[in-house]
Amino acid sequence: VVDVGGGYGGAVTLRLKDNGVTHIGFNGANSSTGKTIDGQLGFANKRAESWWRFREALNPDQQGGSAVALPADPELRADLAAPTYSVGTRGIVIESKDELRKRLGRSPGKGDAVVMCLSEGNTAQRKLLRGNRVEQQTANLGYSKLKKRR
Repeated sequence: VVDVGGGYGGAVTLRLKDNGVTHIGFNGANSSTGKTIDGQLGFANKRAESWWRFREALNPDQQGGSAVALPADPELRADLAAPTYSVGTRGIVIESKDELRKRLGRSPGKGDAVVMCLSEGNTAQRKLLRGNRVEQQTANLGYSKLKKRR
């Protein structure tokens, strides 16, 4: 799962595609049609939905308990506990990444990675399984095919 919402994600996905590596792009600014488990609230965007779904997945009181197992990493746990939420006209809104960076003094990269992967989990798993049926063992190293051989 690659964050394509800005920065270097687009270039990364191009390189992965060139090399036949199965991947999924995640853009948190995309719209969301999802609702909370109780069906009461919607989400302002995909990022808010993903973080809220992760929050719901951590609930130990759900049927069968929580299936999420996190490593004992204090920075990851701090990242996951840091974002604040509010309810706006479009639904649940999560604190912006810029505000979160200011408050934490660093990027919440580990938490973002975990949340994005859980968000795309079943879709990613199906895509990876389809992509691995024909395993590609070569890599595109650039323009070497265009160079003249002497």
